Amino acid sequence: MSKSAKEVLLDYQKKVKHISDDINFLINSIKLIIASCEKIDNSNIYKEELNNLLKKLTEKQYDLKTNALDKAISKDVHTATETLKEINAYLNRQVDGVAEIKQMALAIKEKVIKAELEQIKTNLKNNSFSSFSQKIENILSNITEADSHNYLKDFIDKNQNKLINTNQDNLQEYLLDELAKFNSDPKNIFEKVVNSQIEQFKTEPDLLSIINESKLKISKEISQENLSRNINSFLQETEHKIASEVTRKEVVIKIIKAIRDVGFVVNKEDVIRAKMGSKVMILAQKPTGETAQFAVDLDGSYIYNFEGYEGKEHDYDSDDFIQKLREFGLATSEEFDKVYRQPSFVAKKSQSQTNINKKKKSN
Repeated sequence: MSKSAKEVLLDYQKKVKHISDDINFLINSIKLIIASCEKIDNSNIYKEELNNLLKKLTEKQYDLKTNALDKAISKDVHTATETLKEINAYLNRQVDGVAEIKQMALAIKEKVIKAELEQIKTNLKNNSFSSFSQKIENILSNITEADSHNYLKDFIDKNQNKLINTNQDNLQEYLLDELAKFNSDPKNIFEKVVNSQIEQFKTEPDLLSIINESKLKISKEISQENLSRNINSFLQETEHKIASEVTRKEVVIKIIKAIRDVGFVVNKEDVIRAKMGSKVMILAQKPTGETAQFAVDLDGSYIYNFEGYEGKEHDYDSDDFIQKLREFGLATSEEFDKVYRQPSFVAKKSQSQTNINKKKKSN
């Protein structure tokens, strides 16, 4: 017989850890913005706003640690589904909240950058440098924000001949005005938001793909009028998709480990991301010929199919597999929508392996 079934499943602890890591990254980023405020006169208003955001993030972190998420997953499918929906809804609200705070922090950062440029202008008026290279070196050393520094350095490199022939008394002010125009362009502001996401997840190619896909979709519509709305859409979309992908990746890893532990072989090429849709396919096979296929969705739930068994002997392997998942910390319901069919094939060694399984169960 062949056996197909579905299960409600969620690795919510992985999602909690991802959100917690996201909060910690944002806390550290905000602390860096606060540090840059030290260079600006009358920056207390920015510090106060940023410290309020730190307070909100600390409260969210505490809420994640103390919220009772370790609820028992009922064997009843309907109850299990509702419990996991409740947990997911809570975690999604946390993701929404972090994205909102991230947008506020980035907006304040832009204000700080603008104020910092004005402060640099004031400071440079009191300094005099005799050579072109000294003036360039001095102005670049004062621009610490990465995107601004990289843009200005690139602008100077491309326009060096023109800048050398510019009135040197106004050179630094001219460059700072050029930088101010760059920083006020809505497309560049949006690009900085994208770069902040890329910086956070730069070691994860799958997550960078999510960021770039959202960027391509939203960047076409950027204007001054819709900038805030589009930044919000980008952050909400990427934060949710990244959280889902991080969770699903962990579920896929645990499914592979569990199915290997019960005697199946899974090679790298047997894990396939569907070109259309949002599923990841996992193909596994025993040395004796029996197969198992899994389709894992973004919410962590999955459908599986065991093929190539005599009778209902696949129940032994599927039961062992599910028990392994639970040992790995996955919350899962009992099987539902079970379908038994005549197999498309029967493994040559299925019967002998079945007898071994029966003996193992009886012991």
